Amino acid sequence: MHQCHVDLNGPAVPCVPPPPLPIIMYEYNDPLLTGICGPPTYPFQVDGIWIELCNPNPVPINVIAVPQVYDLGVIGPSFCPQPGGLLCSGSETTIPIPPLTHCMQFYLPLGNTCCVTGPYFAAVNLLRADEPFNLCTDDFCDTCKSYYSDLLNPPVDICKAGLMPGNWRLGSDGRTFGQNECPRDHFKTWRIETTPFIERSVFVQDQFMEDVVTLFSRDFFSNPVK
Repeated sequence: MHQCHVDLNGPAVPCVPPPPLPIIMYEYNDPLLTGICGPPTYPFQVDGIWIELCNPNPVPINVIAVPQVYDLGVIGPSFCPQPGGLLCSGSETTIPIPPLTHCMQFYLPLGNTCCVTGPYFAAVNLLRADEPFNLCTDDFCDTCKSYYSDLLNPPVDICKAGLMPGNWRLGSDGRTFGQNECPRDHFKTWRIETTPFIERSVFVQDQFMEDVVTLFSRDFFSNPVK
């Protein structure tokens, strides 16, 4: 099985303190832009979220976090993708950061099957920590990519707002089409023994669905199912 590491980030810069917790960090992900992830890429199964954190303290720190996946929200006139609705969420996870750690990567599994058919936002909901800690960012800040929310207000583009020196060091791991457990879209087609111009009800059934349809005069009909 080939695991796809969705990483569109550059070099890390010195760690920066996070906004007051709890917060949600969002990062635009598109496995299609990562050379090792296909094609064919979609449907793509997101298995987990990874994030890089720092601990400048001489004692270990425990951070409580939840891995999440969001779809793309309404894209405005600027054609800037932004976080939409919550698609998948894992369980609360304790992230143990060793003392005096600089930009260590931590992996948070989602647990349940999470499938997407296009770009999405990998996210981490940072709930609380027993000591102050820092976040890692890139050495550049591209707009329309990294967002932050305080859970009370809509997500804010951290680069447009000048909140951070670079994009989040945050991404996802998953499996591409042919190696995952995502459902496949397909069509079911039935051939009907026609009775021209006589309207009647026909019961159709397969392993996915069943329905009663009104038949006029047609040789074939099909229904897209998942």
